[in-house]
Parts: sequence; C-alpha cells; structure tokens
Amino acid sequence: MTEALARAFFAFVELTHQLTHSYGLDLVILTVLVKTALFPLTFRQMKQARLMKVLQPKLKALDHLKKEDPKEHQKQTMELYQAEGVNPMEGCLGMFIQFPIIISIFRMMRDPGINGGVFLRETLFGVNLGSSPVMTTDSLAEATRMAGATALPWPWGNDPAFLSLYWPALLMLAAYLVLVTLNQKLLMPTPKPGEKDDNPMAAAMNPKMFTAMILIFGFFFPAGLILYFIIFQVATGVQTRKIISLLDAQETASTTQR
Repeated sequence: MTEALARAFFAFVELTHQLTHSYGLDLVILTVLVKTALFPLTFRQMKQARLMKVLQPKLKALDHLKKEDPKEHQKQTMELYQAEGVNPMEGCLGMFIQFPIIISIFRMMRDPGINGGVFLRETLFGVNLGSSPVMTTDSLAEATRMAGATALPWPWGNDPAFLSLYWPALLMLAAYLVLVTLNQKLLMPTPKPGEKDDNPMAAAMNPKMFTAMILIFGFFFPAGLILYFIIFQVATGVQTRKIISLLDAQETASTTQR
C-alpha cells in the first residue's frame, strides 16, 4: 500500500515539476494538497471536541457511578455519547491516517527505485532535500561534503568513523517543534488556574506523543520530509483558525434561532 501511494505521490510531484522546476516547491504543493484533503476530517474532529466540552457537566454528573457501579457508569456514558452524536475516539483518527501518508512520503524520498535519486541532488534555499539532520559515514570528506555540515568522530569505535550533523536540517526540525507548540496552544488552550480539563476528546487529539516520535525519528528523516512536516503545521494553523471561525458562526446562528 505505501509503495503504491509513494509512487502516486512521486507521479504528482513529477507532474507539478514541469511547471515549478523545483522539487522543493513540488513538496510544498503536495503537502498543501494532502492537508486540504484532510480538511473535512479536521473539521469534524474539532466539532466533536466542542461537543465534548459542552457535554462535560453531564459527564461529571455521572462520576458518582464510577465507584458505585462502574458498568452502569460506562453504560450511561455511552448512551449519552450516542444521544449527543459524540464519538470520543474520533480524535485519534487523524493521526492514524497520517501514518501511511508519512511512510509513503518517506519511501518516495528515500527509494531511488521510485525517485531516481533526484532528491539527493535537489536543494531548496540551499538545503539538500535528501539529506538527514544526523548521518553516519566512514569518510570525512563525505561527512562534510555539504555546506552547513559538521563532522564529529563516532564515539563508539571506528565503524562508522564519523557522525555528520547537517545544521540546516536540524534548524528545520527546530522550526517544526516551534510550529507544533504554537498550534497546540491554539487548538487546546491551557486551562485556567483551578480548572481541570477532563475532556477525553482533547486527550485523544493531543499530538504530544506523535510529535515526540517525529522529533526522535526526525533526526534520520530526509530534509524534504521535515519540510513536509513544517508546511503541514503552517497549513494546520491556517485551517484551525478557519474552522474555529466557522464553528463560532454555527454556534451564533444556532443561538439566534433559539
């Protein structure tokens, strides 16, 4: 599945490349297209999160059943969700859908059988799209062949001999972290002092674990994939503001009708 999707992504990239003549810009266009396709899902997630927030007083009213009769608590909770049209697990769906997309883009950029090695030769604003923030190599010349790379001796023996730090890609990874933090604050504002947030939908939508995985493995991702994450977060910020305004308008219209 991921190979077929990777080939489809690269076919799209090759198509847009005829117009842009820049694989970096092609990746930006691909990312915007993917994020746009996910807009209906993002909208539903955020709408469900709002419904869960409104539902909190009714859920708290059932708390006394947790110890008295856990089965009855679970039964009434599920009945309440069903009656209000809420699915608390929908918050996870967006992240699950992203995994095959990320794997496919990784394969598109890493597999020369798919891309013909074009990303190793392509740069965007001087950043090599096929190079990772951290690489290992046996050659000092290879470790420092790109501008902005620093070679360090491998601390555990001589195989490999050098650790290469590609600073432009490392800075891109840092930029991704900043954007994620900003979007988290926009999507899930910090509760006021003394206010407890028991919203399970918010917990499900919380991307901290997903972000931690990206940061850990991101040291070995090609810079082009990190570019995808950055543009995705920029688009997420734009979409989130748009969805918030749409939901606010819906709530205002609903209140007016009442």
